[in-house]
This record gives sequence, structure tokens and C-alpha cells, in this order.
Amino acid sequence: MGIVELYKVTVTKSYMMSEQRAGYDLNPWSGNNRDYEGYDDGGREYILPDGFEVSKSTHGQLFIYRGNDHCEISVHYTSGLPMILCGDIISAVLKLATPGQSLGRKGGSVKSEKKTAAARENGKKGGRPKKEVE
Repeated sequence: MGIVELYKVTVTKSYMMSEQRAGYDLNPWSGNNRDYEGYDDGGREYILPDGFEVSKSTHGQLFIYRGNDHCEISVHYTSGLPMILCGDIISAVLKLATPGQSLGRKGGSVKSEKKTAAARENGKKGGRPKKEVE
């Protein structure tokens, strides 16, 4: 299970009327141009179920995959939450990540001079203590 950041993107003006909608995307709104106007919500973190991963396509675009299968992100018709579609099957409805899950994700990946210095000092003392076997 992982955490994925999704943006709720709303298209307010488009070349075709059918493209005016709100939906979820792994990428933020790329900006307005002559044919398209819209915005995103700034992104929120959701829980990505086991068996799914986020990866870049050959064109550099982010997608959700299950194995080798490319999955779509859609809006669940009753809850309004993002859901993952693999083929025509609803594979998962995503839930918002709790603040603790989001902070744990960000806090664990922080690199600082202070953490590096502390790790060096602990290494001089023999590193992490060994677990005692009873």
C-alpha cells in the first residue's frame, strides 16, 4: 500500500463541450491556453492499494499500472472519490490518506545535514543496536 498525490482537475473551457468536466489526474493542471481553461485543487494524497504502482509512460506521462496493465482514474458515481478502472472493472475506490500517513511519507524522505551528522555519530558508536535473541 502506498500514497499517491491526485489532483482534482476542472476544465471550464475546451475545444469540445464533452471535455468540460471535473476529474482526477496524477498531473496538475498544465495551464490555460487558447482552447482550454481550467484549474486544479492543489493535490491531495490518497491511499494506493497493494498491487498498483505509479510509473511514467514511454512519453513521460504519469499513469497507474497493475502489473503491465495501464489503468484509468475516474470519479466514483456515488461517493465522488477517485476510482481506478482496469479495463471496464472498478478495481479500487481510493480513500484520502490521513495526515499521519502523509507526514510519515514526507518526513521519512527528508535529507538534512543534521540527520547525516547524527547518522555518522551513531555509526562511530557501532551503529544500530543488534536485536537480542532469547
